[in-house]
Amino acid sequence: MKKRILFFTLLILLSFNVFKDSFSIFFFQDDFFVLAASNIKNISGFINFFIPRSDVQFYRPLSHEIFFFLGRVLFQLNPIGFHTIAYVFYILNILLVYVIAKKILKSKIIILTLVTCYAISAVHYNSLFWIINFSYIEVTFFYLLGFIIVLSGIKKLYKAALILIIYTMGLLSNEFMITFPLILLLYIFIIDRKELRNYLFILFSISGVSFMYLILRFILFKPNYGSYQFIFDKSLISSYRWFTLFFFNWPETMKDHMITFYKVSPGFLKSFSKEYYLFVVNLIIPILLCVIFPLLLIIREKKLEKFIRSKIRIISFFILWFLVTLAPIIFIPSHISPHQGSIALFGFLVLLFIPLDFINKKKLNLIVMIILFLVWTLGTSLTIDFNNKYHWIVRRSNIARYWVDLAKKTYNKLPYAAVLIIPSEDKEVKVALSDGRAFEVYYNDSIKTIFSTDSAKLKTSSYFLLSNGT
Repeated sequence: MKKRILFFTLLILLSFNVFKDSFSIFFFQDDFFVLAASNIKNISGFINFFIPRSDVQFYRPLSHEIFFFLGRVLFQLNPIGFHTIAYVFYILNILLVYVIAKKILKSKIIILTLVTCYAISAVHYNSLFWIINFSYIEVTFFYLLGFIIVLSGIKKLYKAALILIIYTMGLLSNEFMITFPLILLLYIFIIDRKELRNYLFILFSISGVSFMYLILRFILFKPNYGSYQFIFDKSLISSYRWFTLFFFNWPETMKDHMITFYKVSPGFLKSFSKEYYLFVVNLIIPILLCVIFPLLLIIREKKLEKFIRSKIRIISFFILWFLVTLAPIIFIPSHISPHQGSIALFGFLVLLFIPLDFINKKKLNLIVMIILFLVWTLGTSLTIDFNNKYHWIVRRSNIARYWVDLAKKTYNKLPYAAVLIIPSEDKEVKVALSDGRAFEVYYNDSIKTIFSTDSAKLKTSSYFLLSNGT
């Protein structure tokens, strides 16, 4: 027990060191949209959180409106408080990964390594750095918690009821939860078919909830897809390819620099050749250590048939876990991002470590795991450092902080129906400030913001022009 506490203490410290810069990220973009929407004054406003809006693509009342409402009550407009809540849930997810891994794998060394790889994966960058993406941390929490209950057996009615509650809360957090019933079905038919009768109640229950959710989202309150266009072609393979690379700690920005399935643009190689080759190393070494080398050893010891026979069901299940849990985003290739794979990452890591777990040689596993830990840590650190320099999250956060701080410094208060002129027509400034909603949040919801460099509208003595009325 003491060793476990020590391990998780060190892991939490390590993860904090890896992601500590997230606590310096300011509100920006969609954060301001939801902060404005969650600023309610009565109970009817709270109830409206659960009514889908036609002007947005997502229905995430638990992780958006309610999270931002509670965050504002607890921390005012201090983003550090919001980041702290996200980080606490992220730590809980690490603990849930450990619990599930213990039920699936045998080797303690591999279990701890898997948990460590999950904890410090660069996949979590967007979720921890951008407050609005807390929804992906929260849905992962409900997803893993529900799966733990499934693994523990659901013969007792209270467990089935608990899964139903967890599933409903997951759906209210993020649409990725909609894949949970299919994962449950796959688990039943691949792993636990003999207990089918015990699952009937929960299957019917969550199917009913899923049906009502789909009616609510796609018939009663049709979402505005905007730029989220579904594409059903060979880009599907490319999308899964990208998530595979993300899971080996490749940065999101690499999507913009691949000119073919495997070829990188010359410009990127010229500017970042060192980083690129380190990304490649971080792809190749884990595959060699965890898959190719163990399989060669299994073949040499003439245990391949035994390996396939004993692991085929668990391998099949987690291949499908990887494919299914990415389904809500995989058909929208223009919007895929690493943080959307926080659920799929667990299944991917299980697949990565199964061959080594089958061999289960302590000394060999320890050596392999030490090398893997060093390579994985290097890859994560490299990607996070790369993101901190070049990712739009950091850039837009800095833009929003600059203009909001300048506004507060220049004008402590603004009267009702004031007009605030921002002397910039840069599209990224508009996006970072959510078309001026930032000032509605920090002043009052009657503020009107105009982005203009027209000198006739600007005061030479100030960055902002304030005028009453229109």
